[in-house]
Amino acid sequence: MSTPTELFIAAELPKRPYTEDAVPFAANRVLVTTGIGLGVEAGTVDIADYATISYVDGLVLGLWDDRGSYTVNASGNIAYPSTGGSGLAGALLKGDIFTVTGAVVGVSTINNIAVNTGDTVRALIDSPSTTNDAHWAIAENNIGYVPENAANKTTNTELSGAAGTYPDTPTVKSYIDNYDISAAAIGSTGTVTLSRTASDLTFQVPTALSDLTFNSTTGVLTMVHTNSAADTTVTLGTSADKLTTADMISDQLISGLLPAAGILANTISEGVAYVQGIRVHVGLTNKTWTANRDTYVDLSSDGVYTYVEVANGAGVPAVTALNMRIAKVVSGPTTLGTITMLKAP
Repeated sequence: MSTPTELFIAAELPKRPYTEDAVPFAANRVLVTTGIGLGVEAGTVDIADYATISYVDGLVLGLWDDRGSYTVNASGNIAYPSTGGSGLAGALLKGDIFTVTGAVVGVSTINNIAVNTGDTVRALIDSPSTTNDAHWAIAENNIGYVPENAANKTTNTELSGAAGTYPDTPTVKSYIDNYDISAAAIGSTGTVTLSRTASDLTFQVPTALSDLTFNSTTGVLTMVHTNSAADTTVTLGTSADKLTTADMISDQLISGLLPAAGILANTISEGVAYVQGIRVHVGLTNKTWTANRDTYVDLSSDGVYTYVEVANGAGVPAVTALNMRIAKVVSGPTTLGTITMLKAP
C-alpha cells in the first residue's frame, strides 16, 4: 500500500515594485498598502482624511470624571477643590466633578456661593483656580418635592380643622359660598342684617339724632342717637385756637348797671356791658344790701352778679374769675353810704 507524500517546493515569489516611480510620494500624503500576498496593493492618501493624535485626544479629554465627595465647611465658607483631580498626582482637569457633602443649609458656601449637600462642583478648565468662579460650575443636585399627604386633607367647610390640615378646592369654594352675602336690610332701630347661607351677620348703625351739643371750650360736637348706638363726636376745634371778641373788646360798661342810693333794700338799674368780649344786657335787678359792709359788685358774661362782701374799710378782695367789677357799695346800719362806679360808661 502506497503512502501519501507532501512535497514542499521552495521558490521565490515575484515581488511587487513599491518604488517612487510606481507609487509617487507627495507632501501631506501617506503610503498605504492593502491586501494579502500577491494581492497587496499600494497607494497614498491625504492625511487630512484621517484623524490625528491631537484630534483623537480632543475627543476624550474634558469628559466628566466623578472624583467623589467634596466635604465643605459646616460653619462657613471654603474654596473650590485644589486636589483630587483625574490628572497626574491628583491634578485637576477639565470635567473633574465633585459632589458636595457635609453642608449646612443657609451656612455652608463655596467661594461665598451657597451650597447644599448633593450639589455638584465641576472644573471648566485644566488647573482651575480655587477662587475663580469662572473656572467652576456649581449645580443644584438636591432639587425635589414633598408629595401630598392626603391624610391631612380636610373637607371641613368651616375651615376649622386641626393645625397642619389643609382643604381641597371644593371645600374652599363651599366655605366662600356659605359666607357669600345674598341680601341686606336695615331696620327702624338701625340694625343692619346681611343674609348669608351659613349665618346672618348683623351690626348696629346710628339712626336719627335726639340731641346735638357743642362745647365751645373743647370744640367737640356731640350727636346723640335715638337708638342704642354710641354717641358720635366730632372735634371741630377749641376756642383757644380762634380769635375771639375778647381779643378785640376789653371789659367795659356801656350804660346803666348803677346801684340806687337810699335804704338797704334797693335796686340796680338796667344796663349793658361787655364782659370777656360778650355783650351783656342785664335788666333792672332788686338787691338788699348787707348792713355795715363794703360790697363789691362783679358781673359775668352770662349777666349774673356776684357780690363780694368785706368789713367796712377792709382791703379790696380779688375780682371773681371771668367777671368784670363794676361798683363798690358801702352800707351802714340801715342805709347805703358811698356808691362808687369802678367802670364808667
